[in-house]
Amino acid sequence: MRPYKMRPYNHKISAKANKSLQKRAVVVALQKRLIAISAILIISLIILSGTTFVAFAKASKQTKPVKEYISIQVQTGDSLWSIAEEYTKDYDINIEDYINEVKSVNSLKSESIHSGQFIIVPEYHTSAL
Repeated sequence: MRPYKMRPYNHKISAKANKSLQKRAVVVALQKRLIAISAILIISLIILSGTTFVAFAKASKQTKPVKEYISIQVQTGDSLWSIAEEYTKDYDINIEDYINEVKSVNSLKSESIHSGQFIIVPEYHTSAL
């Protein structure tokens, strides 16, 4: 730490007043340093939090649904529509396209399925890029 610049001695005032002014000059110099350091820290924190926010925003956007095929057993009351709604509810997947894919994978000629039947369906989950 470098020494503080000494105030020139003023011969027009008392020694006690000169000493008081010198102490005040030291305090003011310390306050200026503290303000400068605080400003640098605040600016650094703002920059750091901004870049962290941008990084998290990019990470959350860099996800896409990954498709896997699973075999399920049709339950009483199930339809291709209800199954499609269940397996696409969290993703922006067109239900009609999903049903057509299920029909194609399982060689179904109609949308008719029966309780106890096993069918293969696409299942989506999110994976980071």
